[in-house]
Amino acid sequence: MSVLFSSRIAALVARAQPTTLYSYQPGRLLRFGPWGLSAVFAAYGASFALSSAEATRVIYTEEERERAAEGPWYMAPTLLLFGRGSLSFVLSALPFAVAAAALYVPTRVVLRLDYLPGKVPQCRVTRWGLLGRGRTDVVPLQQLRLRTQRPVYTGVGRQGVEDTATSSFALTNGSAGALQRHYLCSRNGDFWGGDGRVMDALFGGVAPRELDGAEAPKPGSAEAPRPTTAPSAQLEQLLGRADQRAKVSSRAAKNIVRQK
Repeated sequence: MSVLFSSRIAALVARAQPTTLYSYQPGRLLRFGPWGLSAVFAAYGASFALSSAEATRVIYTEEERERAAEGPWYMAPTLLLFGRGSLSFVLSALPFAVAAAALYVPTRVVLRLDYLPGKVPQCRVTRWGLLGRGRTDVVPLQQLRLRTQRPVYTGVGRQGVEDTATSSFALTNGSAGALQRHYLCSRNGDFWGGDGRVMDALFGGVAPRELDGAEAPKPGSAEAPRPTTAPSAQLEQLLGRADQRAKVSSRAAKNIVRQK
């Protein structure tokens, strides 16, 4: 007899010890690819900036030499120099922006996601670091949400998360700034219990009992549970019960210590 998914979620939030919800081991592409891509675009940006600056200087010199009479004010060589220089600066900045993004995006890739029980349930997010060392953020569970309304669980594959449209999904920290708000999770990672429904239940606002079926409806269908931006009422109840049990256990432990 199989255990209902909602019962497993209830047991998960009732645990007193941290639990790993998701883990991912990146390949060599993530380790070395960002550096190579960033170097290519940085070199291209530097080359374009130097060549455009030289071309702008040469054109300005020729216009100053050949100017025989006063023309319209908007054809003044100095004004044209400013316009060409501004355009060259903008076009040169684009490759450098791509180079910076190539180094920034990998730092948002999640390597490990742990559930931390407590009075205020939290999640410990370990993400990729450019120098090989993971960076850790601790985020309140209720602040961590799926970025889109597309369910993580598709019912396809070993863990039920395979999707032909996307190879990853994003989590959003509602309490963080713009650059620290989003996290990227690969669908090739390992999910708690080998079941991707845990992401929809904890971070998608889908009630665990809605995910109790053997198969999940196809994403986009009318029957598919739609993730929301707020925790489900059932999850709120489970977390509340876990908090009450934690308080009772804490009081019992204090009474035992006092009796001794």
